[in-house]
Amino acid sequence: MDNLSSKAKKFFNYIEKETGLKCKIENQTPEGYMHAQSDYQPGNNFFTLYLNAPNEEDMFVHELLHIQIELIDKLPILGFPPNGNPGMDNELYQIVKLLRNYTDDQLVAKRLWKMEYNPFSKDLLERLKREPIKQMRGNNPNALNIYYQYGNKVGELFRAYFYLQTEFIKEQYQGWTTLEDLKNIETFQNLFKVRFRDMFNLISKLEKIYRTYDLENYEERKQLFLELVKLAEIEKKVVLVSYKKGKAGYLLDDKV
Repeated sequence: MDNLSSKAKKFFNYIEKETGLKCKIENQTPEGYMHAQSDYQPGNNFFTLYLNAPNEEDMFVHELLHIQIELIDKLPILGFPPNGNPGMDNELYQIVKLLRNYTDDQLVAKRLWKMEYNPFSKDLLERLKREPIKQMRGNNPNALNIYYQYGNKVGELFRAYFYLQTEFIKEQYQGWTTLEDLKNIETFQNLFKVRFRDMFNLISKLEKIYRTYDLENYEERKQLFLELVKLAEIEKKVVLVSYKKGKAGYLLDDKV
């Protein structure tokens, strides 16, 4: 924290004050391949930031924005019914995680850009360097699918989202990309179009949903998630929830 700018420290203090929660900072993310993660467990009086590189300010603010979206703005997110048990269905859990994370990352990127921070994660840029190399080394069908062990549907969604993210980077955030980044995106997209040409129907449907709805608007965000769960064919297995402040921290409420 000592090396952070006054702007980042001010935003950190704002998040703690507005949530009424203390922040715990851990130096290792639960998922080792990620540079940073944030976590809040319902009912706790603290939230946790996991930072592999604590002095990377863009990533620090990125994770604080996730806390802002869920706990301060209380925007709707995907959850499971009270009698649901996502632990029994790992594929469902991974699908919900993808839909939630990608949706929130799109909103976080816009807010980072407005705050004059790098709007896309270091994880994405590093993966864009690695994936074309994997593609050129062999015919591994899972080279673009770190979730392949959870089934084809998760893999397809991950690949579709990854491609769509590169499209939005080119369109919205070129001021933050280097020539090397743009070259990596072009290489990746060209290889993807050859390897996964049958996926562009899914990509087009996802793109239409994200271009139709405003992620900042409570009601439009609800409609966006309803369309996403329909596309993923999980309508009866998930519910929309949002955080409400209670006597002990924040609890999830399905009355959204």
